Amino acid sequence: CPEIERHISTQANNTNYGTYNFWHKLGATRVVTARELSLEEIKEAISKRDYNDEHREVGALKRVDDAIYIDTTQMSMDEVVDKILFNIK
Repeated sequence: CPEIERHISTQANNTNYGTYNFWHKLGATRVVTARELSLEEIKEAISKRDYNDEHREVGALKRVDDAIYIDTTQMSMDEVVDKILFNIK
């Protein structure tokens, strides 16, 4: 249904301008970029944030039972888009 807003969260690293530009061209209205940190510092911060988000006592972020989980870590941009489009049709 084209008029329904979709929220897509990828489980891959976005570490270059091309990645952000790619998602904007596909209609993403917000892409969060890394701060002025080393790649290792960014990875550590993300790992800590994700752990805290998933394990906090109230309001923990948990995947619901009927969610479609797509691990995009080893996928190309085209594979990610194809997989998402396949699952929303």
